[in-house]
Amino acid sequence: MRPFARSCGPRGRPAHAAACTLLIGLGLPSCARHTPPDKQAAAPSLPEVTAKGASEAPAPSSFPADVVLTAQSSADGTSAEGGVVKRDGTSAEGGVIKRDQALHSESGETRLGWPADKELKGVYAHVGMLGSSAFPRLLDRIAKSGMNAVVVDAKDYSGWLTYPSSIPIAAQTRASSHAVVSSLPELVHSAHQLGIRVLLRVACFHDAWMASHRRDLAIHGVAEWLDPNNTAAQDYLLSIVDETLAAGVDEMQLDYVRYPTENIGQADFGLGRRKTTDVIAGFVQRVHEHTMALGVPLSIDIFGVVAWQRSVDVFATGQDLVRLGAIVEAVSPMVYPSHFSDGFNGYATPGEHPEVVAFGTKQAIEVLKKAGSHAVVRPWIQAFPWHAPGYDTSYVGREIAQARAAEGIGWLAWNAGGYYAEVWAASSMDTKARCRQFDHAPDGTPAVGGVVKHDDRTPAEGGVVKHDDRTPAEGGAVRHDDRTSAHSGVVNSDERGVVTRAEPEACRPTAVQ
Repeated sequence: MRPFARSCGPRGRPAHAAACTLLIGLGLPSCARHTPPDKQAAAPSLPEVTAKGASEAPAPSSFPADVVLTAQSSADGTSAEGGVVKRDGTSAEGGVIKRDQALHSESGETRLGWPADKELKGVYAHVGMLGSSAFPRLLDRIAKSGMNAVVVDAKDYSGWLTYPSSIPIAAQTRASSHAVVSSLPELVHSAHQLGIRVLLRVACFHDAWMASHRRDLAIHGVAEWLDPNNTAAQDYLLSIVDETLAAGVDEMQLDYVRYPTENIGQADFGLGRRKTTDVIAGFVQRVHEHTMALGVPLSIDIFGVVAWQRSVDVFATGQDLVRLGAIVEAVSPMVYPSHFSDGFNGYATPGEHPEVVAFGTKQAIEVLKKAGSHAVVRPWIQAFPWHAPGYDTSYVGREIAQARAAEGIGWLAWNAGGYYAEVWAASSMDTKARCRQFDHAPDGTPAVGGVVKHDDRTPAEGGVVKHDDRTPAEGGAVRHDDRTSAHSGVVNSDERGVVTRAEPEACRPTAVQ
Protein backbone atom coordinates (compact mmCIF):
# COMPACT_ATOMS: atom_id res chain seq x y z
CA MET A 1 0.00 0.00 0.00
CA ARG A 2 1.61 3.24 -1.14
CA PRO A 3 0.80 6.22 1.09
CA PHE A 4 1.61 8.85 -1.55
CA ALA A 5 1.50 8.93 -5.32
CA ARG A 6 0.21 12.26 -6.60
CA SER A 7 2.64 14.68 -8.21
CA CYS A 8 1.84 18.30 -7.54
CA GLY A 9 3.29 21.76 -7.61
CA PRO A 10 2.48 24.42 -5.01
CA ARG A 11 0.28 23.42 -2.10
CA GLY A 12 -3.36 23.66 -3.05
CA ARG A 13 -2.72 24.33 -6.76
CA PRO A 14 -1.63 22.41 -9.84
CA ALA A 15 2.05 22.77 -10.72
CA HIS A 16 3.13 26.11 -12.19
CA ALA A 17 -0.18 27.88 -11.46
CA ALA A 18 0.28 31.59 -11.97
CA ALA A 19 -3.12 33.05 -11.25
CA CYS A 20 -3.56 35.63 -8.51
CA THR A 21 -6.40 35.43 -6.04
CA LEU A 22 -7.99 37.82 -3.59
CA LEU A 23 -7.77 37.06 0.11
CA ILE A 24 -11.45 37.34 0.86
CA GLY A 25 -12.17 39.06 4.13
CA LEU A 26 -8.71 40.61 4.28
CA GLY A 27 -8.39 42.38 0.95
CA LEU A 28 -4.88 41.05 0.36
CA PRO A 29 -3.55 40.23 -3.11
CA SER A 30 -1.96 36.82 -3.38
CA CYS A 31 0.11 35.33 -6.18
CA ALA A 32 1.05 31.71 -6.69
CA ARG A 33 4.66 32.69 -7.37
CA HIS A 34 5.12 33.01 -3.63
CA THR A 35 3.74 29.55 -2.97
CA PRO A 36 6.43 27.06 -1.96
CA PRO A 37 5.70 23.57 -3.27
CA ASP A 38 7.05 21.36 -0.54
CA LYS A 39 3.87 21.45 1.49
CA GLN A 40 1.95 19.93 -1.38
CA ALA A 41 4.50 18.13 -3.51
CA ALA A 42 4.47 14.42 -2.98
CA ALA A 43 7.41 12.08 -3.17
CA PRO A 44 7.48 10.09 -6.39
CA SER A 45 5.61 6.82 -6.51
CA LEU A 46 8.01 4.29 -5.10
CA PRO A 47 7.88 0.53 -4.64
CA GLU A 48 7.26 -1.01 -1.26
CA VAL A 49 10.54 -1.44 0.58
CA THR A 50 11.04 -2.08 4.25
CA ALA A 51 12.91 0.49 6.30
CA LYS A 52 15.35 -2.06 7.61
CA GLY A 53 18.81 -0.62 7.58
CA ALA A 54 17.60 2.86 6.66
CA SER A 55 18.10 4.40 10.06
CA GLU A 56 21.12 4.60 12.24
CA ALA A 57 21.12 5.05 15.97
CA PRO A 58 19.97 8.59 16.80
CA ALA A 59 22.32 11.01 18.43
CA PRO A 60 21.42 11.72 22.05
CA SER A 61 19.01 14.61 22.46
CA SER A 62 20.62 17.77 23.75
CA PHE A 63 17.69 18.44 26.10
CA PRO A 64 16.85 16.01 28.91
CA ALA A 65 13.46 14.33 28.64
CA ASP A 66 11.99 16.37 31.50
CA VAL A 67 13.21 19.75 30.26
CA VAL A 68 10.73 21.84 28.35
CA LEU A 69 11.59 24.70 25.99
CA THR A 70 9.35 27.53 27.10
CA ALA A 71 10.03 31.05 28.26
CA GLN A 72 10.67 29.55 31.70
CA SER A 73 13.99 28.04 30.72
CA SER A 74 17.22 29.37 29.34
CA ALA A 75 19.15 28.05 26.37
CA ASP A 76 20.45 24.93 28.06
CA GLY A 77 17.27 24.23 30.00
CA THR A 78 18.51 25.92 33.16
CA SER A 79 17.26 28.80 35.22
CA ALA A 80 19.25 32.00 35.74
CA GLU A 81 20.69 30.37 38.84
CA GLY A 82 21.88 27.35 36.91
CA GLY A 83 19.24 24.88 38.03
CA VAL A 84 17.60 22.61 35.48
CA VAL A 85 14.04 23.58 34.62
CA LYS A 86 11.75 20.57 34.53
CA ARG A 87 8.49 20.24 32.63
CA ASP A 88 6.48 21.03 35.74
CA GLY A 89 8.11 24.46 35.95
CA THR A 90 10.44 23.63 38.82
CA SER A 91 14.19 23.49 39.01
CA ALA A 92 16.12 20.40 40.04
CA GLU A 93 16.06 21.79 43.56
CA GLY A 94 12.28 22.18 43.45
CA GLY A 95 12.18 25.94 43.10
CA VAL A 96 9.62 27.44 40.72
CA ILE A 97 11.10 29.37 37.82
CA LYS A 98 9.29 32.69 37.56
CA ARG A 99 7.89 33.99 34.31
CA ASP A 100 9.98 37.15 34.51
CA GLN A 101 13.03 35.04 33.71
CA ALA A 102 11.73 34.74 30.12
CA LEU A 103 14.29 34.81 27.37
CA HIS A 104 14.98 38.03 25.55
CA SER A 105 16.29 38.33 22.03
CA GLU A 106 18.97 40.70 20.85
CA SER A 107 16.21 43.01 19.61
CA GLY A 108 14.81 43.21 23.13
CA GLU A 109 11.63 41.32 22.19
CA THR A 110 10.68 38.71 24.79
CA ARG A 111 10.04 35.32 23.27
CA LEU A 112 6.68 33.86 24.24
CA GLY A 113 8.00 30.33 23.96
CA TRP A 114 5.73 27.32 23.70
CA PRO A 115 2.60 27.16 25.88
CA ALA A 116 2.72 24.67 28.75
CA ASP A 117 0.83 22.04 26.75
CA LYS A 118 3.07 22.65 23.68
CA GLU A 119 -0.04 22.97 21.53
CA LEU A 120 0.47 25.42 18.68
CA LYS A 121 -2.33 25.96 16.17
CA GLY A 122 -1.83 28.30 13.26
CA VAL A 123 -1.69 29.11 9.58
CA TYR A 124 0.99 29.91 7.04
CA ALA A 125 1.18 33.56 5.91
CA HIS A 126 2.91 33.75 2.55
CA VAL A 127 5.26 36.50 1.41
CA GLY A 128 2.57 38.60 -0.24
CA MET A 129 0.69 38.82 3.03
CA LEU A 130 3.63 39.90 5.17
CA GLY A 131 4.18 43.25 3.56
CA SER A 132 0.51 44.22 3.49
CA SER A 133 -1.05 46.81 5.77
CA ALA A 134 -3.77 44.24 6.39
CA PHE A 135 -1.35 41.81 8.09
CA PRO A 136 -2.47 43.00 11.56
CA ARG A 137 -6.02 41.98 10.60
CA LEU A 138 -4.73 38.54 9.72
CA LEU A 139 -3.16 38.26 13.17
CA ASP A 140 -6.43 39.39 14.72
CA ARG A 141 -8.33 36.68 12.87
CA ILE A 142 -5.84 34.08 14.07
CA ALA A 143 -6.27 35.13 17.69
CA LYS A 144 -10.07 35.40 17.52
CA SER A 145 -10.29 31.94 15.97
CA GLY A 146 -8.60 30.34 18.97
CA MET A 147 -5.22 29.87 17.34
CA ASN A 148 -1.87 30.95 18.73
CA ALA A 149 0.71 30.69 15.94
CA VAL A 150 1.61 32.07 12.53
CA VAL A 151 4.23 30.67 10.16
CA VAL A 152 6.12 33.34 8.21
CA ASP A 153 9.03 33.11 5.80
CA ALA A 154 12.56 34.31 6.41
CA LYS A 155 13.52 32.79 3.04
CA ASP A 156 10.87 31.40 0.74
CA TYR A 157 11.40 28.65 -1.80
CA SER A 158 12.34 31.11 -4.53
CA GLY A 159 15.37 32.05 -2.45
CA TRP A 160 14.27 35.61 -1.74
CA LEU A 161 14.74 36.86 1.79
CA THR A 162 11.68 38.58 3.20
CA TYR A 163 13.59 41.01 5.43
CA PRO A 164 16.57 43.40 5.03
CA SER A 165 19.67 41.26 5.52
CA SER A 166 23.26 42.17 6.32
CA ILE A 167 24.64 38.75 5.33
CA PRO A 168 27.48 39.42 2.84
CA ILE A 169 26.49 36.76 0.31
CA ALA A 170 22.87 37.95 0.42
CA ALA A 171 24.04 41.49 -0.30
CA GLN A 172 26.30 40.34 -3.13
CA THR A 173 23.50 38.43 -4.84
CA ARG A 174 20.77 40.91 -3.85
CA ALA A 175 18.79 38.08 -2.24
CA SER A 176 17.01 40.57 0.01
CA SER A 177 16.29 43.10 -2.73
CA HIS A 178 12.65 41.98 -2.70
CA ALA A 179 12.22 42.21 1.08
CA VAL A 180 8.60 42.85 2.02
CA VAL A 181 9.16 43.13 5.78
CA SER A 182 10.81 46.40 6.79
CA SER A 183 11.44 45.24 10.36
CA LEU A 184 11.27 41.60 11.43
CA PRO A 185 11.42 42.49 15.16
CA GLU A 186 8.39 44.77 14.69
CA LEU A 187 6.48 42.00 12.93
CA VAL A 188 7.28 39.62 15.77
CA HIS A 189 6.22 42.21 18.34
CA SER A 190 2.87 42.78 16.62
CA ALA A 191 2.14 39.06 16.82
CA HIS A 192 3.27 38.78 20.43
CA GLN A 193 0.90 41.55 21.46
CA LEU A 194 -1.96 39.20 20.55
CA GLY A 195 -0.35 36.17 22.18
CA ILE A 196 0.60 34.70 18.81
CA ARG A 197 3.87 32.79 18.44
CA VAL A 198 5.96 33.42 15.35
CA LEU A 199 7.30 30.29 13.68
CA LEU A 200 9.98 31.46 11.28
CA ARG A 201 10.25 29.27 8.22
CA VAL A 202 13.44 28.85 6.20
CA ALA A 203 13.05 27.04 2.87
CA CYS A 204 16.51 25.51 2.98
CA PHE A 205 17.92 23.84 -0.10
CA HIS A 206 15.35 24.78 -2.72
CA ASP A 207 16.71 28.20 -3.67
CA ALA A 208 16.39 29.18 -7.32
CA TRP A 209 17.82 32.65 -6.66
CA MET A 210 21.05 31.66 -4.94
CA ALA A 211 21.53 28.56 -7.09
CA SER A 212 21.48 30.70 -10.24
CA HIS A 213 23.73 33.44 -8.82
CA ARG A 214 26.21 31.11 -7.10
CA ARG A 215 26.51 27.90 -9.09
CA ASP A 216 29.40 26.85 -6.87
CA LEU A 217 26.84 26.35 -4.10
CA ALA A 218 24.34 24.42 -6.23
CA ILE A 219 23.87 20.74 -6.99
CA HIS A 220 25.63 19.88 -10.24
CA GLY A 221 23.13 18.93 -12.91
CA VAL A 222 20.06 20.19 -11.03
CA ALA A 223 18.43 23.59 -11.34
CA GLU A 224 17.15 25.61 -8.40
CA TRP A 225 18.71 23.53 -5.62
CA LEU A 226 21.59 24.31 -3.30
CA ASP A 227 23.85 21.38 -2.52
CA PRO A 228 23.04 20.06 0.97
CA ASN A 229 26.56 18.62 1.13
CA ASN A 230 28.19 21.99 0.40
CA THR A 231 29.54 23.54 3.61
CA ALA A 232 29.36 27.07 2.22
CA ALA A 233 25.70 26.56 1.29
CA GLN A 234 24.99 25.30 4.79
CA ASP A 235 26.85 28.27 6.27
CA TYR A 236 24.64 30.66 4.30
CA LEU A 237 21.53 29.05 5.74
CA LEU A 238 22.98 29.13 9.24
CA SER A 239 23.63 32.85 8.81
CA ILE A 240 19.94 33.35 8.06
CA VAL A 241 19.03 31.37 11.16
CA ASP A 242 21.34 33.43 13.36
CA GLU A 243 20.25 36.76 11.89
CA THR A 244 16.54 36.05 12.32
CA LEU A 245 16.77 34.45 15.76
CA ALA A 246 17.83 37.86 16.98
CA ALA A 247 14.36 39.21 16.11
CA GLY A 248 12.72 37.30 18.97
CA VAL A 249 10.99 34.54 17.00
CA ASP A 250 9.51 31.70 19.02
CA GLU A 251 10.44 28.74 16.83
CA MET A 252 12.67 28.09 13.86
CA GLN A 253 11.07 25.92 11.17
CA LEU A 254 13.12 24.22 8.46
CA ASP A 255 11.39 23.35 5.20
CA TYR A 256 12.94 21.84 2.06
CA VAL A 257 15.49 20.28 4.34
CA ARG A 258 16.00 17.43 1.92
CA TYR A 259 17.41 16.37 -1.42
CA PRO A 260 15.41 16.90 -4.64
CA THR A 261 13.45 13.87 -5.82
CA GLU A 262 12.38 15.00 -9.30
CA ASN A 263 14.31 15.88 -12.45
CA ILE A 264 17.52 14.46 -11.03
CA GLY A 265 18.61 12.30 -13.97
CA GLN A 266 21.74 14.43 -14.50
CA ALA A 267 22.35 15.14 -10.82
CA ASP A 268 25.75 14.68 -9.21
CA PHE A 269 25.31 14.85 -5.46
CA GLY A 270 29.02 14.38 -4.83
CA LEU A 271 28.38 12.28 -1.73
CA GLY A 272 31.43 10.03 -1.87
CA ARG A 273 31.08 7.61 1.00
CA ARG A 274 28.43 9.69 2.71
CA LYS A 275 24.70 9.00 2.58
CA THR A 276 21.98 11.58 2.00
CA THR A 277 20.74 10.88 5.50
CA ASP A 278 24.17 11.70 6.94
CA VAL A 279 24.18 15.06 5.17
CA ILE A 280 20.67 16.12 6.17
CA ALA A 281 21.03 14.98 9.77
CA GLY A 282 24.40 16.69 9.99
CA PHE A 283 22.98 19.98 8.75
CA VAL A 284 19.97 19.85 11.09
CA GLN A 285 22.33 19.10 13.96
CA ARG A 286 24.32 22.25 13.11
CA VAL A 287 21.14 24.34 13.10
CA HIS A 288 20.00 22.79 16.37
CA GLU A 289 23.21 23.82 18.06
CA HIS A 290 22.43 27.43 17.12
CA THR A 291 18.77 27.37 18.16
CA MET A 292 19.50 25.43 21.34
CA ALA A 293 22.04 28.06 22.39
CA LEU A 294 19.15 30.55 22.60
CA GLY A 295 16.52 28.16 23.94
CA VAL A 296 14.46 28.35 20.76
CA PRO A 297 12.64 25.19 19.62
CA LEU A 298 13.57 23.80 16.20
CA SER A 299 11.00 22.13 13.96
CA ILE A 300 11.21 20.47 10.57
CA ASP A 301 8.67 19.90 7.81
CA ILE A 302 8.86 16.44 6.29
CA PHE A 303 7.20 14.51 3.50
CA GLY A 304 4.31 12.52 4.91
CA VAL A 305 5.65 9.40 3.22
CA VAL A 306 8.77 9.60 5.38
CA ALA A 307 6.70 8.60 8.40
CA TRP A 308 6.56 5.08 6.99
CA GLN A 309 10.38 4.97 6.96
CA ARG A 310 10.77 2.93 3.77
CA SER A 311 14.45 2.96 2.95
CA VAL A 312 13.84 4.02 -0.65
CA ASP A 313 12.00 7.15 0.57
CA VAL A 314 14.40 7.86 3.40
CA PHE A 315 17.49 7.81 1.20
CA ALA A 316 15.84 9.61 -1.72
CA THR A 317 14.99 12.60 0.49
CA GLY A 318 17.68 12.20 3.13
CA GLN A 319 14.94 12.56 5.76
CA ASP A 320 15.49 9.82 8.32
CA LEU A 321 12.82 10.49 10.94
CA VAL A 322 14.58 8.35 13.54
CA ARG A 323 17.76 10.44 13.35
CA LEU A 324 16.04 13.78 12.89
CA GLY A 325 13.63 13.20 15.77
CA ALA A 326 16.57 13.15 18.16
CA ILE A 327 17.79 16.63 17.19
CA VAL A 328 14.60 18.69 16.88
CA GLU A 329 11.80 19.69 19.19
CA ALA A 330 8.94 19.29 16.70
CA VAL A 331 8.18 17.41 13.48
CA SER A 332 5.46 18.52 11.06
CA PRO A 333 4.54 15.80 8.54
CA MET A 334 2.71 17.14 5.48
CA VAL A 335 -0.18 14.72 5.54
CA TYR A 336 -2.90 15.98 3.22
CA PRO A 337 -5.75 13.59 2.35
CA SER A 338 -5.68 14.65 -1.31
CA HIS A 339 -2.08 13.48 -1.63
CA PHE A 340 -2.63 9.87 -0.72
CA SER A 341 -2.89 7.50 -3.66
CA ASP A 342 -6.32 6.28 -4.72
CA GLY A 343 -7.12 3.09 -2.87
CA PHE A 344 -5.22 4.02 0.27
CA ASN A 345 -6.88 2.32 3.24
CA GLY A 346 -9.62 1.19 0.87
CA TYR A 347 -10.65 4.74 -0.04
CA ALA A 348 -11.39 5.23 -3.73
CA THR A 349 -10.71 8.95 -3.30
CA PRO A 350 -8.65 9.63 -0.14
CA GLY A 351 -9.23 13.37 -0.54
CA GLU A 352 -12.84 12.77 0.47
CA HIS A 353 -11.71 11.49 3.87
CA PRO A 354 -10.31 14.03 6.36
CA GLU A 355 -9.65 11.14 8.72
CA VAL A 356 -6.63 10.28 6.57
CA VAL A 357 -4.81 13.01 8.51
CA ALA A 358 -4.64 10.68 11.47
CA PHE A 359 -2.71 7.96 9.63
CA GLY A 360 0.48 9.88 8.93
CA THR A 361 0.32 11.67 12.28
CA LYS A 362 0.04 8.43 14.21
CA GLN A 363 2.70 6.76 12.11
CA ALA A 364 5.21 9.55 12.79
CA ILE A 365 4.43 9.44 16.51
CA GLU A 366 4.99 5.69 16.65
CA VAL A 367 8.35 5.95 14.87
CA LEU A 368 9.53 8.70 17.19
CA LYS A 369 8.36 6.91 20.34
CA LYS A 370 10.16 3.72 19.38
CA ALA A 371 13.31 5.77 18.79
CA GLY A 372 13.03 7.38 22.22
CA SER A 373 12.45 10.85 20.79
CA HIS A 374 10.47 13.45 22.72
CA ALA A 375 9.79 15.56 19.65
CA VAL A 376 6.26 16.86 19.26
CA VAL A 377 4.34 15.83 16.13
CA ARG A 378 2.37 18.80 14.80
CA PRO A 379 0.89 17.94 11.38
CA TRP A 380 0.19 20.22 8.47
CA ILE A 381 -3.50 19.88 7.58
CA GLN A 382 -5.13 20.53 4.22
CA ALA A 383 -6.81 23.94 3.90
CA PHE A 384 -7.51 23.83 0.16
CA PRO A 385 -10.06 22.02 -2.06
CA TRP A 386 -7.60 20.41 -4.49
CA HIS A 387 -8.69 16.77 -5.05
CA ALA A 388 -10.88 17.09 -1.96
CA PRO A 389 -14.55 16.81 -2.96
CA GLY A 390 -16.81 18.32 -0.34
CA TYR A 391 -14.08 20.51 1.14
CA ASP A 392 -15.69 22.95 3.60
CA THR A 393 -15.62 24.04 7.25
CA SER A 394 -16.73 20.61 8.41
CA TYR A 395 -13.89 19.01 6.45
CA VAL A 396 -11.29 21.15 8.22
CA GLY A 397 -12.98 20.52 11.56
CA ARG A 398 -12.71 16.80 11.03
CA GLU A 399 -9.03 17.14 10.11
CA ILE A 400 -8.41 19.00 13.37
CA ALA A 401 -10.25 16.34 15.33
CA GLN A 402 -8.34 13.55 13.59
CA ALA A 403 -4.98 15.17 14.29
CA ARG A 404 -5.88 15.34 17.97
CA ALA A 405 -7.30 11.81 18.03
CA ALA A 406 -3.96 10.55 16.71
CA GLU A 407 -2.28 12.35 19.63
CA GLY A 408 -0.76 15.07 17.49
CA ILE A 409 0.06 18.19 19.51
CA GLY A 410 -1.52 21.10 17.65
CA TRP A 411 -1.70 21.60 13.88
CA LEU A 412 -0.78 24.01 11.09
CA ALA A 413 -3.01 24.82 8.12
CA TRP A 414 -1.80 25.53 4.61
CA ASN A 415 -3.57 27.34 1.78
CA ALA A 416 -1.66 28.54 -1.28
CA GLY A 417 -3.62 31.76 -1.68
CA GLY A 418 -3.97 32.55 2.00
CA TYR A 419 -7.72 31.88 1.97
CA TYR A 420 -8.59 30.55 5.42
CA ALA A 421 -12.34 31.14 5.81
CA GLU A 422 -12.98 27.46 6.52
CA VAL A 423 -10.07 27.33 8.97
CA TRP A 424 -11.27 30.38 10.90
CA ALA A 425 -14.71 28.84 11.32
CA ALA A 426 -13.51 25.31 12.10
CA SER A 427 -10.93 26.46 14.63
CA SER A 428 -13.44 28.73 16.38
CA MET A 429 -15.95 25.91 16.75
CA ASP A 430 -13.29 23.46 17.91
CA THR A 431 -11.91 25.88 20.47
CA LYS A 432 -15.32 26.80 21.89
CA ALA A 433 -16.30 23.13 22.15
CA ARG A 434 -13.11 22.32 24.07
CA CYS A 435 -13.47 25.33 26.34
CA ARG A 436 -16.99 24.34 27.35
CA GLN A 437 -15.45 21.33 29.03
CA PHE A 438 -13.82 23.66 31.53
CA ASP A 439 -16.96 25.51 32.64
CA HIS A 440 -17.78 22.91 35.30
CA ALA A 441 -16.83 19.36 36.12
CA PRO A 442 -19.60 16.72 36.32
CA ASP A 443 -19.68 16.95 40.13
CA GLY A 444 -20.20 20.72 40.03
CA THR A 445 -16.62 21.62 40.87
CA PRO A 446 -15.31 24.41 38.63
CA ALA A 447 -12.72 22.89 36.33
CA VAL A 448 -10.95 26.18 35.74
CA GLY A 449 -8.99 27.14 38.83
CA GLY A 450 -10.51 24.35 40.90
CA VAL A 451 -9.76 20.73 41.71
CA VAL A 452 -11.45 17.87 39.93
CA LYS A 453 -11.56 14.84 42.15
CA HIS A 454 -10.24 11.70 40.50
CA ASP A 455 -13.13 9.28 40.73
CA ASP A 456 -15.12 7.29 38.24
CA ARG A 457 -17.02 10.42 37.19
CA THR A 458 -13.98 12.48 36.25
CA PRO A 459 -14.11 13.28 32.54
CA ALA A 460 -10.99 13.24 30.40
CA GLU A 461 -12.50 15.00 27.42
CA GLY A 462 -15.77 16.28 28.85
CA GLY A 463 -17.60 12.99 28.29
CA VAL A 464 -18.61 10.15 30.59
CA VAL A 465 -15.71 7.97 31.69
CA LYS A 466 -16.17 4.23 31.72
CA HIS A 467 -15.66 2.54 35.07
CA ASP A 468 -13.36 -0.15 33.82
CA ASP A 469 -10.43 1.74 32.32
CA ARG A 470 -11.40 5.41 32.51
CA THR A 471 -11.61 5.51 28.73
CA PRO A 472 -13.75 8.50 27.71
CA ALA A 473 -16.88 7.65 25.77
CA GLU A 474 -16.06 10.34 23.26
CA GLY A 475 -12.89 8.54 22.16
CA GLY A 476 -9.18 8.88 22.93
CA ALA A 477 -7.85 6.79 25.79
CA VAL A 478 -6.51 8.27 29.01
CA ARG A 479 -3.06 6.91 29.67
CA HIS A 480 -2.80 4.86 32.82
CA ASP A 481 0.72 5.82 33.78
CA ASP A 482 0.43 9.59 34.13
CA ARG A 483 -3.26 10.26 33.46
CA THR A 484 -2.33 12.40 30.51
CA SER A 485 -5.30 13.18 28.33
CA ALA A 486 -4.65 13.05 24.60
CA HIS A 487 -7.42 15.50 23.84
CA SER A 488 -7.90 18.26 26.39
CA GLY A 489 -4.65 19.40 27.90
CA VAL A 490 -2.38 17.85 30.49
CA VAL A 491 -3.86 16.03 33.45
CA ASN A 492 -1.47 16.27 36.36
CA SER A 493 -1.37 14.16 39.48
CA ASP A 494 0.37 15.34 42.64
CA GLU A 495 1.53 13.34 45.64
CA ARG A 496 -1.88 13.62 47.30
CA GLY A 497 -3.59 11.85 44.46
CA VAL A 498 -5.56 14.93 43.43
CA VAL A 499 -6.03 15.37 39.72
CA THR A 500 -6.38 18.74 38.02
CA ARG A 501 -7.00 19.45 34.37
CA ALA A 502 -4.89 22.06 32.64
CA GLU A 503 -6.99 24.63 30.81
CA PRO A 504 -6.05 25.04 27.13
CA GLU A 505 -4.45 28.40 26.45
CA ALA A 506 -7.19 29.47 24.05
CA CYS A 507 -9.83 29.06 26.77
CA ARG A 508 -8.53 31.95 28.84
CA PRO A 509 -10.73 35.05 29.06
CA THR A 510 -10.92 37.12 25.84
CA ALA A 511 -9.03 34.47 23.87
CA VAL A 512 -12.07 33.36 21.92
CA GLN A 513 -14.54 35.91 20.60
